[in-house]
Amino acid sequence: MVDRIEFQKEDIGAEILPILTTGLYRNALDTLREYIQNSIDAKATKIELVVDPDVVSIRDDGAGMIEASARRAIRLGISEKSPLDNVGFRGIGIYSALNLCDQLVMHTRARRQKTGYMLQFEFKRMRDELLQIKGIGPETADSILLYGLEKLVFVVDRYTCRILWRHYLLDEDIDYDYVQQLFTDALPADLRIYNEYHALLVALGKNYCRPRPRCSACPLAEFTHRLEDH
Repeated sequence: MVDRIEFQKEDIGAEILPILTTGLYRNALDTLREYIQNSIDAKATKIELVVDPDVVSIRDDGAGMIEASARRAIRLGISEKSPLDNVGFRGIGIYSALNLCDQLVMHTRARRQKTGYMLQFEFKRMRDELLQIKGIGPETADSILLYGLEKLVFVVDRYTCRILWRHYLLDEDIDYDYVQQLFTDALPADLRIYNEYHALLVALGKNYCRPRPRCSACPLAEFTHRLEDH
């Protein structure tokens, strides 16, 4: 018997902030290590890792999860593990593999239990699901995907829109998706470039292209621009 567990808004916790700012899991080895750490925390004595062209799978003989544990496992940025007793404790858990795959499936069954559970995550739907959570808009959702899960999504913020508008590259009422598509079309599909480009725009907006601009010292001062705020 397999029960389905749905992701809810309560499953995102405050620890998502340090996760986003530190940019965890820079490569595939970091991601696989997180899973192995979770297996160790589950007291596994055997861990099997198989890497095929289309599928990466990890199997262990750890304790497995009952329903309540499986329900807690899908939470993002919420962890009940102690950093003193457990290797993995940041609350990223299951989501650490999303920088490797479009779909994640996890099967678990606690020892001496007849009922098992399947946790399935469809990355392509994740952004829409995040946007449905009250208080999370496109910028926050894309920040989670880019910095937390290392998915190739360009983040658009108020600094970006202000800079483009002041330099006559953007009309006043253009929406988020349109601005995002401008950068997606213009930039190489490279995670490092997306990160760096967004960081440079934020620095420019904070230091120079403020609501009260500091145009004389701005690196873009030689380009035609307007002084009004947007």
